[in-house]
Amino acid sequence: MEEKTNAAVQSVPEEKVTPKLLVGYSMGEIACQMSWYMINNYLNIFYTDVVGLSGAAISAIVLIARIWDAINDPMMGQIADRTYAGESSAPI
Repeated sequence: MEEKTNAAVQSVPEEKVTPKLLVGYSMGEIACQMSWYMINNYLNIFYTDVVGLSGAAISAIVLIARIWDAINDPMMGQIADRTYAGESSAPI
């Protein structure tokens, strides 16, 4: 059984990532992360200056949101994986 799996793995050709492709994906990720960075920095200023929350309160809110995401996201993923759209047999 193990020989069959090794043969299947060995038959897949390795693809090398070209520097052009690497730079292209990197630029897209940098742009995405910079937008989130600017939004998060503005939210901190907004919460402290406009809303009047302390830094500790903001940290607690963000921590609770991250914990909720860590618990809730896998459950929603399971629900989405098991949900079918209408009469089609393909999952959403």
